[in-house]
Amino acid sequence: MECDNLKRERITPMQNLFTKFNFTWLVLLLAAFAGLNQQAHAQVANSGFETGTLASWSATSGASISSGYTAGNWTVNPSGSKMARLEPTANLLKGTAEANLGLAPGSLSAFNGGVFNSATNFGTLTQTITLNAGQTFTMYWNYLSQDYAPYNDGILASLTGPGYQKIQLLAVTANAYGSPNTIVTGDYGSTGWHAVTFTAGVAGSYKLGFSDFNYGDQALNPIQANDNAPGGTSAPGQPVVTTAPVTSTSPTTATSGGNVTSDGGSPVSARGVCWATTTAPTTASAHTVDGTGTGAFTSNLTGLTPGTTYYVRAYATNITGTNYGPLVTLAGDTQAPVITTNGNKVVSTDANACSATVVVSATATDNVSTVTPTGVRSDGLALTAAYPKGTTTITWSATDAAGNASTASQT
Repeated sequence: MECDNLKRERITPMQNLFTKFNFTWLVLLLAAFAGLNQQAHAQVANSGFETGTLASWSATSGASISSGYTAGNWTVNPSGSKMARLEPTANLLKGTAEANLGLAPGSLSAFNGGVFNSATNFGTLTQTITLNAGQTFTMYWNYLSQDYAPYNDGILASLTGPGYQKIQLLAVTANAYGSPNTIVTGDYGSTGWHAVTFTAGVAGSYKLGFSDFNYGDQALNPIQANDNAPGGTSAPGQPVVTTAPVTSTSPTTATSGGNVTSDGGSPVSARGVCWATTTAPTTASAHTVDGTGTGAFTSNLTGLTPGTTYYVRAYATNITGTNYGPLVTLAGDTQAPVITTNGNKVVSTDANACSATVVVSATATDNVSTVTPTGVRSDGLALTAAYPKGTTTITWSATDAAGNASTASQT
């Protein structure tokens, strides 16, 4: 039996031009889409201050970078290795603070005269960012009061932009004067870490601002901390603990740990990490027990559900109770396996046959699981069967332990 040889199709110059034209437009469309996609993310540069500088931020002289500090027996730690620390600048008055924040003159008194009519000096930390209409973003803050009533020191956050101005009084020492959702710490108190969220009204350039202020005097400065994720806060007498990064070791296990840097004045009787699918895990959640005392420790998380996001933080317990370290996240596995075949094949038919013997294969790699792909031929025959003259398509598929699936084609 004889079979005709397979022939290649000729591509005319006009077809070639048409192909290049379509390809050019495709590239332009993809580039435009990529540009829009990039604009869909808040452009808050150096939001975690991990550069060790205030690069991209405009700040008054009371701003600095900190790897953690203790004030008034409180200890505040960043989420990562760095955070911003802000204190008021001597004799920096309300009008200058409003201008720095991009607020209209008189905005602070109009927003809450009970607080801001007696504010004596301010510190500011700002950055200009680009946002899309309806775009929401979040940063984190911590307020530590070094004063007492009636010295009603505090902190605020603001966002100003095209036809938009939003002020949030985040925390004060003694009296919020009717501002809802403002935390009142009491004398020498701390709020711990909290989130502040803004949503842009329209697309455009906005100024994000943070400010802290003295009230009634300038003797004992409030301290504001900012970061892109919640850090840790330790009250007087409590142990101080940090949380190690968490890393998957299998679809159902991970490693983390922490470091007890201070016992707070009494022995640490238990330490470890706790985790949950909610953002505030405690020792009532799943947790490990990894020894006692100060120092670094390693923790093994088990019984995890594949594909689920978990929130993890270290803990340490002494006679005053249990204190927690910064929150870290173990993102659920959303990455599908990557399938690689041994390539498309163009072969001649075997001698005296209308078919050919072809060796096909594929492998799959995954960020967590070990995955083996399976292949199905378009003619339904076994992968090892002879391939008839013409085109046969093999569809390879692979699914990891978290249920993420992918396919690849081979001809």
